[in-house]
Amino acid sequence: MWWLLKRISIRGAAVVSTFLFFVINVSAAPHEGEQFSLRQPDGTLVPVLVWGDEFHQDVESPDGYTLVRDKDGWICYADLSSDGNEYVSSGIRYTGEKRSVSLKKKVRINRESMHRMQRKNREVLGYEELISSGSSHSPVFSPAPPDDGIEPAEPKEVVGLTILIDFPDQKSNITRETIENFCNQPGYTGNNNNGSVFDYFRDVSNGLMLYTNIVTPFITAEKNKTYYDRGENYPYVQELLTNILTNLKNQGFDLSRVSVSNNRVIALNVFYAGSATAGWANGLWPHSGTYRGGVTINGIGFSRYQLASLGSVPTLGTFVHENGHMLMGWPDLYSYEDHSNGVGRWCVMNSVNPATNPQQPNPYFRNRAGWITVTDITGAARGTLYTHAANSHSAFTYVRNTKEFYFIEARRRTGRSSGLPGEGLLIWHVHTDGLNTYASKGFPLVALMQADGKRDLENRRNSGDSNDPFRQGGNTRFNKSTTPAAKYHDGVSSGIDLAEISAAGDTMTFKIGPDAEVVTYTLTVENGSGSGTYSPGEIVSISAPETGTGGTFLRWSSTTLSVQDPYNRSTTLVMGNSNATVTARYANPGVIPGTVQAEQFGYQQDASTATATDAGGGQYVNFTRTGAFIELLVDVQSGDSTTLSYRISSSAAAVLKLREMRTNTLIDSVSFPGAGFGQNWRTVTGNKIALTTGKQVWRMESSNGSFFLNWFRSERLFTLTVVNGTGSGSYTAGQNVSIEARADEDSFLRWSSSSQSVNNPYSSLTSITMDSADVTVTAHFCPVQVLPGVIEAENAPYLQKITTGSSSDEGGGLNLLIGETGAFAEYLVKASAAGFYNLSFRVASSNGGRLILKDMTKNKPLDTIDIPQTGGTQNWVSVESGYVTLDTAVVVWRIESVSGTCSLNWFAVRPTASLQVINGSGSGDYASGTVVQIQADPPPEQWKYFAGWTGDNASLSAVSNPLQPITTVTIGNFPIIVTATYVDSPTVGIVMPSGTGNAVIVNDTFFYDDGGKYYGYSSNFSGEVTFIPGAAGLKVVMNFEVLDLGDGATDSLLVYAGSGENKALLGTFTGNGIPEQISSNSADGRITVRFISDGSQVGAGWKVHLTAEPILSVKSFGRIPQTFGIASGSNGILNFQLPQSEHVEVKLYDMRGRMVAVLFEGRKLPGYYKLGLSGADGSKLSSGFYAVTMTAGKFRKSVPVYYR
Repeated sequence: MWWLLKRISIRGAAVVSTFLFFVINVSAAPHEGEQFSLRQPDGTLVPVLVWGDEFHQDVESPDGYTLVRDKDGWICYADLSSDGNEYVSSGIRYTGEKRSVSLKKKVRINRESMHRMQRKNREVLGYEELISSGSSHSPVFSPAPPDDGIEPAEPKEVVGLTILIDFPDQKSNITRETIENFCNQPGYTGNNNNGSVFDYFRDVSNGLMLYTNIVTPFITAEKNKTYYDRGENYPYVQELLTNILTNLKNQGFDLSRVSVSNNRVIALNVFYAGSATAGWANGLWPHSGTYRGGVTINGIGFSRYQLASLGSVPTLGTFVHENGHMLMGWPDLYSYEDHSNGVGRWCVMNSVNPATNPQQPNPYFRNRAGWITVTDITGAARGTLYTHAANSHSAFTYVRNTKEFYFIEARRRTGRSSGLPGEGLLIWHVHTDGLNTYASKGFPLVALMQADGKRDLENRRNSGDSNDPFRQGGNTRFNKSTTPAAKYHDGVSSGIDLAEISAAGDTMTFKIGPDAEVVTYTLTVENGSGSGTYSPGEIVSISAPETGTGGTFLRWSSTTLSVQDPYNRSTTLVMGNSNATVTARYANPGVIPGTVQAEQFGYQQDASTATATDAGGGQYVNFTRTGAFIELLVDVQSGDSTTLSYRISSSAAAVLKLREMRTNTLIDSVSFPGAGFGQNWRTVTGNKIALTTGKQVWRMESSNGSFFLNWFRSERLFTLTVVNGTGSGSYTAGQNVSIEARADEDSFLRWSSSSQSVNNPYSSLTSITMDSADVTVTAHFCPVQVLPGVIEAENAPYLQKITTGSSSDEGGGLNLLIGETGAFAEYLVKASAAGFYNLSFRVASSNGGRLILKDMTKNKPLDTIDIPQTGGTQNWVSVESGYVTLDTAVVVWRIESVSGTCSLNWFAVRPTASLQVINGSGSGDYASGTVVQIQADPPPEQWKYFAGWTGDNASLSAVSNPLQPITTVTIGNFPIIVTATYVDSPTVGIVMPSGTGNAVIVNDTFFYDDGGKYYGYSSNFSGEVTFIPGAAGLKVVMNFEVLDLGDGATDSLLVYAGSGENKALLGTFTGNGIPEQISSNSADGRITVRFISDGSQVGAGWKVHLTAEPILSVKSFGRIPQTFGIASGSNGILNFQLPQSEHVEVKLYDMRGRMVAVLFEGRKLPGYYKLGLSGADGSKLSSGFYAVTMTAGKFRKSVPVYYR
């Protein structure tokens, strides 16, 4: 029994849902004659005493008479039915005053009837779903596996929810602040409580459970309290909970801070205003149960709950008892059948007295939670002396097997134990197959060995007394011959002999007595040495070779023993109390940096493998629950900084932790959200870490939730150093990193790097893509040189492959020596005014060459400078180059060598009186006063025409006629820039308007979409227009020349005959087919067009030739009838006619007058029509006679029809 031999380590910060409900004033734990006030039908409250729990209660008057409610709800004195199965009313109403009645006191129904009532209430409340008394599973704390690797226990933070309820007819006089303090305030003393709920769980858990509650404001229930607080078997509780939870949901309550598990609430804790006044475990009597109402909040459901009254300030007792069920999975230790008093007042799971300072749980429960350290004394040498600090977080155990054992601890009546019946050494007898609640098992789960041997608890004589503990002055010995005897439940001697038990005190001692049994067991060491026969508690050395079957040594494992250092080939273990096996496990190491497949693990707990649908296939590992883990051997070959990435699939949020087990070092922790059910693979990046080289054991563990893991990868990190800016750090190769130059009194020039290029080196905010090396980037700053002016070449703030030398040119100073293709100098410049500028360069060269001037900020060339041979590198000439157009932006200029070598002393930028003609000809440099002809280019599209010349006022004043495409310009002492502009030719015809109510008179014209003659239609367009013929007797005719409504069917052109409500659809057109001619057949000759487009791709639109033509006299050709009519044809064919456009309904009835189907309903134009018969929704009709009724305006007629 591994969990008895070591302290249980508590893993991670698994977030677990806990909605907790308090019990105040009235307890859901067993009552032992507590006094309450119950309400009579007239509203008066009477005092009563209550025995029992939420499943069944016996109620008495303070002077001992049994009470019952009669059929009218009055509390009366009770007698028993003739069969003893139920209480019957005497008819004498109980007033709360003492009185003599001719009835027996303390009468009780028979046990079979009581048990039947209890089972009914447990079924109604879903109590068996809430807690199985044979289980100690905790949704918050899970015991670690035996060879789990020692890890320091970490406090677990659990957040619960407390809901406060008012009623329209009952408001609470207890404030929310009071409940908040009761739950969470350290050192709370309200109502004489020994601390808050937080304090209690922190104290009894050795600081490992930090339990707080979120307390809601009071929520008012939909109906009065009297509505819910009535009826047998709690009939209105589910309705109340559903009402309150729905209210909470509608308020947008945030559950993100509340702990959850498997998307369900573990415990729901509800306080309601007032007291429970129904009694007899009915109405709103406080209880625990299972919520089945189905309300969820953001996908989180509710299950476990506890309902409690808020009649007075709360006390701790029942609260911690019920949360022992809900948080820890601890069962009740009191009897549901009154066959025993369980363990009495020695454990909070049996009794909550004193309510203001309930005792701590028994050591078996605390050990299951991992809150205490346990020392096994099974088989210890005779005469061994043991010392124990009273009320400490430790205990001793003596073990028979994995099911039956003793716990031993010293207790004093101080602190959390001050309400105990006595003090001394407590000996607990545990059998995991037992039950305290029912007698059916024949033995309990947990029993207290009572030192006086009287078995008062089993015989229900008391709930514990001062003679139950072992101590000097009482019973100081416990073995097979003492009373009580140290025997197991089957009568076999346990072999334990505790002797010389000291007096009760802060520290107690005892010895292993001379009658103690000495036993030995066999240890089998697989894949190693150390096998043999050993006594329990004996320290055994074991060892394994470095390599073996399966690879390199990974760890030791055992299902029953705890190895001292499971990751060391040579280590020790403490022999247990049964035959045992320990196995050396081996695995092939994964290489880091690199990718390691998760299925390479050599050891696992609660993990399994399955086939992956991820890229690359293979296997993945399923971490089935919080605490599940795998362990792998890895060979770390580089100690550089790195980052880990994990290939994950999870349906809900989860947390993965990576730990190196040989040094017990947490390497990484990564959280990730859910991404739906199934295999939804994604790569999650962990934190930046530093690894040490060598072979290591890595544990991948679920710290919260379940998930799939396909592989994990280690990538080396490289250092980015940003000089004069931000963005420095460690990054992986290929990672794009943002960098930003810091603010400086000078202006930003550029970024530079010796090894990697910056993505945009001339932007102060840019990025760099990391290579497989460390890199340094530097932000350069310099003053801006204002143009026009002369710039000394050597003042370049940034040079590449260029040196400087002394200049013999006029003025001396320095010059640049440019001797290599690609060499360059950069300058930060800004023109004081936009315009044309001439360039000149002071150069010298022996063999000539070529330079290029670039604007690096705008990434465009400005000029090319051809350098002549000047006879030497100090024979200076000035080279006049071209001109450039500058704006006033700050830009970076680069002078770069294209070929040859030269010296550069300075370059000058001067304004020029030049002419620039945009979209035309005539540009050039001209002397002032020159008259230059300029000519606009032909229009860029055939439908455009020249609209005029544009420019600033000075430029336009130099143009002789700005409205003519060919004109003249007089050159002045300033740069002239003029632009030829063009506009669309006007559309001749009708352009589709938007909106409704549009009408146009038509004779002969063209009709276009809203883009007109030259452009396509707009997206998200909606419009309607009616075309009216230009004279009476004419009709509108449409001939399409172009129709392109895109590739889909989402843009539609609808054409109707007529207008308004009387218009009839002639056709709906999509796509790009050309329709045939469309003519109006309405009496007024009108056509209405409606066009609708969505936001997707648009087409070129349409061009339609519209004409107004004479209406043919169709009546003369018999095409329009003179009257309405309907008649039946052969086998169910109907013929009907309309002389004018009308809304038509044609309905089919059977011979009993029941309508079978609507054959047609809608507007029809004048004409003759045929219509077939069918059933509803087009179904087939049965053979027989039917009646058809046609309604068109004021016309209505029915005709018989036979269908075969």
